[in-house]
Amino acid sequence: MAEHPHRGRHIALGILVVLVAVGGFGYWWIFVRDDSKPVNVKQVEKDFQAAGGVHATKGGAPPAGVYLYSTTGHESVSALGGQSHTYPATTAATITATHCGFDERWDVLSGRFDINQRCRGANGSWTVTSTATGDEFFNNAVVDTYTCTGFVDLPASPRAGASSRGHCVSGPNTTDYEVKVLGTGNRTVGGVTVDAVHLHITFTQGGGRRGGGTEDRWVQSGSDLVLASRQSEKDISPSPVGQVTYEQEFTITLRSLTPRG
Repeated sequence: MAEHPHRGRHIALGILVVLVAVGGFGYWWIFVRDDSKPVNVKQVEKDFQAAGGVHATKGGAPPAGVYLYSTTGHESVSALGGQSHTYPATTAATITATHCGFDERWDVLSGRFDINQRCRGANGSWTVTSTATGDEFFNNAVVDTYTCTGFVDLPASPRAGASSRGHCVSGPNTTDYEVKVLGTGNRTVGGVTVDAVHLHITFTQGGGRRGGGTEDRWVQSGSDLVLASRQSEKDISPSPVGQVTYEQEFTITLRSLTPRG
């Protein structure tokens, strides 16, 4: 729910699909109607169970399950007169076990999700190996996937001032990350005090896009479970109707260390 190496190619592609469809569906159907709905938490839990998500994670990863976050935020795109979505008060992140760590899927709206794949190194560090972003504007859903190298988002022994850089690629598009450790300390989640690491992340778009953003993120020491995050981004990319600006701002706060499901 933190790494967002988007938005250029897949939003531009979505706009092209919309333009092709306009003549058949009409102005209202394409440009006004918006079917985005808040995430259905109960359905997320059912999907987790159906996928066999009860299997326990290992290797220092957070327990598998569905985690709820108090959320504020919004996203918007400037194309075709513009469209915006307000994020719901509750969003859900699903943690599932993998051979090297865990996958985290953050569901916000119907069609709006982020997936981050993390692997744990032999020294206890956590590395993001790939990301996927789903979005839906003008009733057209698209997904963009990036492969990442060198992207250590939590070092094994985090110390204030330490930093690292990562690089993610999707076709001609790239996102470069710089992760800085601002400090360590305690944070309270659902009445429980946990050891936390405060990270500041800067990301910059490349290829056919420009822009980027920043994030302040607090994660549980050792497990890399996101306890809270505050992010802002603005990206500009080409499309069949000219330059398109995508903007997003949100804050999330974990409600409980005990997952549902």
